[in-house]
This record gives sequence, structure tokens and C-alpha cells, in this order.
Amino acid sequence: VTLEEKGYVVKNGTEYQIGLKFLDQGMFARDQHPALPVARDALRQLAAESDGLVWLTTEERGQAIHIAKQDGEYGVQAVARVGSGLPMHACSPGKVILAHLPTDQVHEIVDQHGLEAYTENTITEIDDLMSSLEEIRQTGVALSDGELLSGSRSVASPIVIDDKILGAISVVGPK
Repeated sequence: VTLEEKGYVVKNGTEYQIGLKFLDQGMFARDQHPALPVARDALRQLAAESDGLVWLTTEERGQAIHIAKQDGEYGVQAVARVGSGLPMHACSPGKVILAHLPTDQVHEIVDQHGLEAYTENTITEIDDLMSSLEEIRQTGVALSDGELLSGSRSVASPIVIDDKILGAISVVGPK
């Protein structure tokens, strides 16, 4: 049995491309995530009330992975799409998730992925990140002011059930 027979690749003329079977698998994986049923209504409500772009994001492999979105009228169409991974330290949902992880896990993520600068506002020093995470724990929200994409702002709140961080909901809009 080949990948083509299974639908994972399709032949287009003389070239092969990824088939939609991966979409099916990805949607199944997303639909199994415990944060989705908790956040689905909130995504719609926040997009309608804020007119921003609202994301449901979780952590996987040390990245902030968007698993659902809802577009508001003035949402910033940023560099991300559902399924894409973003740097945890440079986006509000990533930072609010990091704030709810054990310190040793935060250091593992930073060791693996680094603290790359995406704009002049990106946190690039571990001490600054740890200080920011402490503030997020105190306030309960994370902010990003052009840290990943110049000209945008976002705010994120965690989704915590039974003392476990499942993900975050964020609203992104123009500065």
C-alpha cells in the first residue's frame, strides 16, 4: 500500500503534493483536544464583542499551536494559521501558557527553542521572560505589544481545569 493509495499524497501532473488525508487526521486530533469544547462558544463571543481575531492555542513540542480561530471584523491577519506553531515567548497565548508550566519545563522549552527576536519588542533574555511570567501569574493575563508582529497587540487568558493548563484564548488586533 502506498501513500498515494491511502490519500496522503496526490499526483498532480508529474509532481506529488500533500493530500487532504492529513487534514482529516489533523481535524480529528484537534477535535480530541480537551480545550476545544470548553472554548468554542467563547471564541465566537469574543470575536463578536472585540472585532478582533480570536485564537485557541495550546502547547505542543515547546511551541504555541493554534487549534482554532474565530475572525472578528478588524482582526489582524497575522503570520499564523490553524495548526501552525509560534514561539512561546513572543506571543500572548504562549506566554500565558508558559506562566502556568513548571519552571523546569519553561527552561527546557527555552533551551530547545531559544529566545529569538522577532521585533524590537520581543523578550530575548531569560531573566526578562521569567519576570514577565511572574507578572502574568499575578494578573492572570498575558499581553503582547508587537512582540511577534509589529503593529499588532494581543491579550491572552489561560484555560485551566483541575489545576492543569489546557491552553489559552487570545484576542489579536491592530495597534
